[in-house]
Amino acid sequence: LGIFRPRADSWPTSESRKMVGADVAGSDGITGKGVKVAVLDTGIDPLGPQSLGSTGESHVAGEPWFFDVNGHGTHTSTTLAGPARPTPRGSLCLGVAPGADLIHLKVMGSLVGTGPFSDVMAGMQRALELGADVVSMSLGGDDTAEPDSPEHRVVRLLVEQGIVVVAAAGNLGPGKATIGSPGSAPDALTVGAVDRNGQVSDFSSRGPTMLGLVKPDCVAPGREILSATTGLIAAMEFLEGPPWGSLSGTSMATPHVAGAVALGIEYARSRGKTLAITHIKDALARYGHSKDSETGWGLLMYPMLKRYVDEALP
Repeated sequence: LGIFRPRADSWPTSESRKMVGADVAGSDGITGKGVKVAVLDTGIDPLGPQSLGSTGESHVAGEPWFFDVNGHGTHTSTTLAGPARPTPRGSLCLGVAPGADLIHLKVMGSLVGTGPFSDVMAGMQRALELGADVVSMSLGGDDTAEPDSPEHRVVRLLVEQGIVVVAAAGNLGPGKATIGSPGSAPDALTVGAVDRNGQVSDFSSRGPTMLGLVKPDCVAPGREILSATTGLIAAMEFLEGPPWGSLSGTSMATPHVAGAVALGIEYARSRGKTLAITHIKDALARYGHSKDSETGWGLLMYPMLKRYVDEALP
C-alpha cells in the first residue's frame, strides 16, 4: 500500500499527471472516455470532493458495501480519474484520465487495508466478467518462485482476454529482488515510483523477481502525490485538511500508469485500432531506455503510446 508521509511539498495530481503526458492527451481531446478501468483496492468514498459515482462491489468478508474506510482506494481512484477540484490550500487535483469509467472492486478491508489474495483473485475474476479494459492493482504480497502460481495464472487469464493488468512493484526498495506479487507476474505491467525530478524513489521495489525476470516494466510519479482520500488516512492528514492526503508509494504510481493506458486505449480506438498490453510493452521497449531492474524501460507516457499507435500498430 501507499506510505503516509504528510509534507509541505505535496505534488497535486494536476501537476503529476503531466509527467505521463495527460496534458497532451487533453489537448488531443482524449480523456479515457469509454474505457473501463477496474480498481482493486479498499473501495471508494462515493460522496467525496472528487466523487466518482457509486459503481462497485465488495469482495471482503464481513464488509458487504464497497465504501472505503481506509482511504487508500479513494486516493488511487481519484489519482486515476478524479475530476478537477481545488483543495482548501489552493492546490488543484485532477486525475490522469478523468473520462474513464471506473469499476470499484473492494478487495482489501479491516480498516488498515489488508486481506487474503483469494479476495484479490475474486476481484480480478469479477473485473473480467464486468468487461474491464484495464485492471489497476495498487497492492501486493510476497513474491513466488512457483512458475505457475495461482496469482500469476489469474493475471495471465486476464491478459489473454485482452485486459491490461497494471500492478504495483511494491515498497520494499532500495534492495534488489524485492518485487511483490502480482507485480512479479510475467504478464503484468509492473510499476515503480519516481519523484517529481524523475528520480527513482528509495522505497520503490527493485527486480529481479524470484523467477529471474527484469521488473518493474515502467515507472510513474509516486512520491507525495496529493489527491482526495477518506477514512483512516484522511483522519491522519493535517497539512491539507481532510479529506485530502499526500501519499507516497508505488501504489500512487500505479494509477498514473493505468490512467495513461486508458488514454492510449481511447486514442487507439479513435484510429480504429486495439492497444493491448503486448503493444504497450513494445512501445516502452522501442521508445524507452534499456530495461533495468530499478525503472524498467522508464516512464510510461501517453505521447509514447500515441506514437506507437500511429507508427507501429496495424
